[in-house]
Amino acid sequence: MGPLAKKQKIELVPTISFFKEDVGDIKTPHDDPLVVTLRVGNFDTKMILVDNGSSAEVLFYEAFKKMNIPSDRLRKIDTPIYGFSNHPMIHEGIIALPIAVGTPSAQAKLMLDFVMVRVPSAYNAILGRTALNQLKAVVSTYHMKMKFPTEHGIGEAKGDQVVARQCYMASCQTKSNEILIIKDLRDETKVERGKLAEDLLDIKFYPGLADGLKLQLVNLLRSYSDVFAWTSSNMPGIDPEYLVSPPLLTKPISGEDLFLYLSISEVAVSSVLIREEKGKQKPVYYVSKVLQDVETRYPRIDKMALALITSARKLRTYFQSHTIVILTDQPLGKVLQSSKASGRLVYWSVELGEFDIRYKPRVVIKA
Repeated sequence: MGPLAKKQKIELVPTISFFKEDVGDIKTPHDDPLVVTLRVGNFDTKMILVDNGSSAEVLFYEAFKKMNIPSDRLRKIDTPIYGFSNHPMIHEGIIALPIAVGTPSAQAKLMLDFVMVRVPSAYNAILGRTALNQLKAVVSTYHMKMKFPTEHGIGEAKGDQVVARQCYMASCQTKSNEILIIKDLRDETKVERGKLAEDLLDIKFYPGLADGLKLQLVNLLRSYSDVFAWTSSNMPGIDPEYLVSPPLLTKPISGEDLFLYLSISEVAVSSVLIREEKGKQKPVYYVSKVLQDVETRYPRIDKMALALITSARKLRTYFQSHTIVILTDQPLGKVLQSSKASGRLVYWSVELGEFDIRYKPRVVIKA
């Protein structure tokens, strides 16, 4: 018999798994990329895209400049780098930098060659296949996390969903190379209204109201007095106790699902929290908000989202301890969970992500 073939050394890699708990506060479903913060050189560098489709690690010029790295540390290379359009990208050279991934208790450190390119980008760097293979990392974009073995167990790097969406929107800008910073539109300054098409007629009801007109108004109120809710007893289906003593403080509810009906108008948004008992729906709490100057010009779907976020803030105790079923005739869930959401919707979506919220078509209230 011939000599035995030399056995190849097999390196054992520990099993890496993802669990339900790894989703954490990630808003799902989503199509967001994995964007992490790593220690690159002596800097905690944010907005690093983890891309297993990239054959090289890339450091963009703006990040390189902020690191105050001398240009003479760059090593010249002749190999071209190709972008998504399959056109060669102009690069300045390669630089070797140490990176640290994970938390101090389970951290991996290695030296990587970054290709420095002078092109606009929403990201500071790209972590490609070379780094992922050296780390023996397993990436899950659904969990927005990558895990890798270390001497002290399985380490992990968690993505930032808000930053990922900011970078995505910045990448979609065709006329601006700057990163788009999303501000909280709740503090949005007032915008000047358009001019009126015609002059308004100012009618002073009191004092000096003409007797004839005053009598007509009084008769009108008397004729329709039955449609006004003058007292709590005129509100059928609503327990007066709820109007006097808010159940948020005095009436704890067991762990059943709660339903939230959303309503909007030109001047206000409102919602009513409902619980089901023996097949009937009973009101728990009513929330309303008068729209401010800017809010009155929100699109209809944005007003629905405003009604929801207002309810979540005022009824936080209920939202934290119950599954909230949103009943609406608008595609509110798809809009808030879309990766294309922008501006205030992104902030509201992330804020609502901590709650267990489900969306269903609106049905008739069973009083």
